[in-house]
This record gives sequence, C-alpha cells and structure tokens, in this order.
Amino acid sequence: MEKIKINLGATWDVEQLIKINELNALHENAVVTEVYGSIGSYPTARSFDRLPAWDNKRFGAYMETALRLGISVKWTMNQSCLGNLESLDEIMYKTIVDHMVAYGQHKYIVAVPLMLQIIKENDADAEIEVSTISRVTTLCELESWLLYGANAICWDVMENRNIPLLKQAAKLCHTYGATLEVIANEFCLYGCIHRNTCYNLSSHNSGRKRFGGYPFSDCISDRVADPVEWVKARFILPSWTRQYMDFGVDKFKITGRTHPTQDVLRVLSYYMDEKDPEDLLSLWHHIEKLVDGTEQHPVIYTEVLKRESMLDHFIQKGSACRSMPCKNGNGCTYCQSLYELAEGE
Repeated sequence: MEKIKINLGATWDVEQLIKINELNALHENAVVTEVYGSIGSYPTARSFDRLPAWDNKRFGAYMETALRLGISVKWTMNQSCLGNLESLDEIMYKTIVDHMVAYGQHKYIVAVPLMLQIIKENDADAEIEVSTISRVTTLCELESWLLYGANAICWDVMENRNIPLLKQAAKLCHTYGATLEVIANEFCLYGCIHRNTCYNLSSHNSGRKRFGGYPFSDCISDRVADPVEWVKARFILPSWTRQYMDFGVDKFKITGRTHPTQDVLRVLSYYMDEKDPEDLLSLWHHIEKLVDGTEQHPVIYTEVLKRESMLDHFIQKGSACRSMPCKNGNGCTYCQSLYELAEGE
C-alpha cells in the first residue's frame, strides 16, 4: 500500500523531530517526509511574535537532528508581499540560503516568483514549493509556475473540494514531474475577504494591537455568529486522505508551526492513523488567543459528516461552490443542513 506522505509544521523543537522519527517507524502506511517553517527575523507569512526568535544554537541543533534522522526541512520564504524593491535586503535572503545549504538542506517555500529566482541563483540544488498563499486556482497559473522553475505546488486551500479541477491540477503537475500538495487541517473561512490582507500584514510583521485585533478578530466573530463556517471550511478529514491520493494528490500539509509541539503532534497522529477525531475541531489550532479573545467552539461530530457522505457530495458538486452564494440562506444550503445534523450539545 502506498504511504501517505506528510509535510508537518516545524516547531524548532528537537524533541518534535525525535517523536516524528518514532512515529514514522511505527506506521507502515504513513510517513512524515519533511517539516516546514522558519525562525523569527527572516520575513515569512507569520509575524515574528508567533515564531521563535533567531538563535544559531537552536537552528543548528534542529537542522543537525533532521539531517541525522533523514527528515527534510523546508524553509518558508513565503511572504506574500516584498514591500519596496528598492529597499529589499537581498543579502538577508542569500544568508538564509547559505545556512540551509551548510546543513545539506535545499527545500524552500515561496509565494512570490522573485523569491524563487533569488533562491535558485544561490542554491543550484534548490527545490521550490509554491505556497498556498499564492492562490493558484487555474491550470494556466499552475503551468506558469512550473515553467518558472517550481518543483511543487501547494494547492489553494479554498479549492480543496473542487475535485474536477484538483484532478486536472495533479495531472498537469505530474506531466512536469512536479508534486501536488494540499493543506489538510486548515479552517480559514471559505471565501474569506480578509485572506490576502491577512498574509500581507503578517509578511510585514504586523501585530494585532490595533483595530480590535484585525484581521483575526473578524474570523473569530464570523464563526461565533455563524458556526456553520466550520463545516464550510475546506478541511480534509484523515479518513479522506486516500481518496485524495486517488485524485492525484502527492502530499498532505499539516498546519500548526506556530503552536506547541504537543499540539502539532496530536493532530499529526490523526492523519498518520487515518483516524478521524470525534470532534472535527480537534484538527484545528484555535487562534482566538492571538487577540486575547475567547471563542465558544461547537462540537461537530465527524461521524455524522461521514455518515452523510460529505466527501461524495463534493466529488459530485464541489465545482459548483464557485458559482453560487451560501450566506444567510441564499443559494446552496448543503453545509448548513450538514452542520445542523452534526452539531453536538
């Protein structure tokens, strides 16, 4: 049986790598092939206050352990905005590439084509993954990235349930010898109008001290007001992964690199075991603490989602989501009816 390949968020904790190695040895049908992330001081799609501060000793220990255990490290140079190019510190980016090469690691994640160019100019063996932040949603965009030199594409999470398009994307990637990856446990609002702004602000190391914690506070308040948004989110249940492999998906990305190691490993265990948690939201790393807020989370029973053949519905009709509204009872009400069945007390 083909192994489920997983790309896991790096917490820069050596114990995380040791535990991953143990889990890899215990699982015949799933394997963590790589971890992804970055440490503060280098621009990425996360503000620095959510990341460990740069520390040569910590970086070195993690990289040496990964090398010893045969786990690849992907550096996230995936900021969505580079700012003013006249003030772009190209030397800074060359420096982190030099650090990666020194430890025999050559994998990177980018969201802007110029970053791909800078990396490949400084690492002849570089393998570049295009971040989901780039929001590749057409075959033309996908092919353009591949022709530009990308080796892997992390599909736009908002298109996770557009199965016909996903299959075509996988086929095109494989034509170019590239890998197609999907994010499995992302619960951002479907069709979120703040998504691009969210990444742009984080790319400029913006905090959350003004405008009531924008943009995270808006995500939280929308879900509190209308908890069906949890079901609308484009998550992939652990029990669905093999079907997604049949669609052509090569790898599954598990998010959580800004959260505690044990929390990330807990979510990882569900995917390695191919076992769904009882409560859907056990797959999510909740963000309300980022704005000092509290969010009342409903219980959403995954068994009901499977009983109601949720994935089969989207296999047949997922491409229609782009062309119809679903707010306030307008247009499609499928997710609303599913939520009402799956919601716990």
